Amino acid sequence: MRQEDYLRIWEEFLETRMEEEVLALADSYPDKRSLYVPFKLLERFNQEIADDLLDHPKQVLSAGNEVLRSIDLPMDVTLGNAFLRVISLPPTSRLKARNLREYHPGKFVALEGMVRMASKAFTAVTRVYVTCQRCGNGFMTSPARVKAGTIQCNNPACDRGGPYVKDIERSEKTAKRVIQLQENPEGLKGGELPETIGIILTGDLVEGISPGNRVVVNGIVMLREIKSKAGDTLDYEHYIDAVSVEVIEREFEEIDITPEDERAIRELSKSPTLIEDIRGSIAPTIYGQDDVKEAIALQL
Repeated sequence: MRQEDYLRIWEEFLETRMEEEVLALADSYPDKRSLYVPFKLLERFNQEIADDLLDHPKQVLSAGNEVLRSIDLPMDVTLGNAFLRVISLPPTSRLKARNLREYHPGKFVALEGMVRMASKAFTAVTRVYVTCQRCGNGFMTSPARVKAGTIQCNNPACDRGGPYVKDIERSEKTAKRVIQLQENPEGLKGGELPETIGIILTGDLVEGISPGNRVVVNGIVMLREIKSKAGDTLDYEHYIDAVSVEVIEREFEEIDITPEDERAIRELSKSPTLIEDIRGSIAPTIYGQDDVKEAIALQL
């Protein structure tokens, strides 16, 4: 499907299926900048673009964001920095970090787990404004070109490129945060340890996420080079460029204790090896670490 087709379909979808949500976003913009789109709703509207979203998320989301930011609203608001956040991906797109393979980069996937660590939010430059010192022309370029020193002045009359001066104040910036997502221990086979994967959060996704949260991260699988002391390598590891994050709320159920349960609990409380028994029941497949297990047991 061509880019113009994506633009047309997104325009029809937002106008006919999400008009109220778009107006609600405009009413609270810029305090809120995300429009949440259930995958199933998009799939029912157009199966082809939904399929392309899973295989080519960058192109499809880029078109959707362009349409969202250019919508003609009945109020004096422009959604110039708003984002589409697709949520509730199909079960076929749900993966574990350990199951990511060489054919997944560039795909749209969902990973469920617990936030293990989270960095502070910081400002990242997404487009750098530079000025050519030879001709005075100012323009935007990518951070990658700045780092690599491959900037090319876009002034046709400038026959020599650079040197260039960066202007961070005029550059495009976004909030950024890095978290580590750990697989849920439930569902792992005996002896398996949960794996972790890096997640990049940008924009308003940096808010409201804390270590210990159970979340579903919907994002694009990316690769980054694994650095070694010997120098650059050709080995890469996966990370996720998050499109949306769904916090899982877990409800605590009432436990009905029968008279038989109560008698068993009271009998167990008299056991001289109670602490050792509880300690031994914690992560029985992990040998040793008795002091750590006992500390956990005493916090229960």
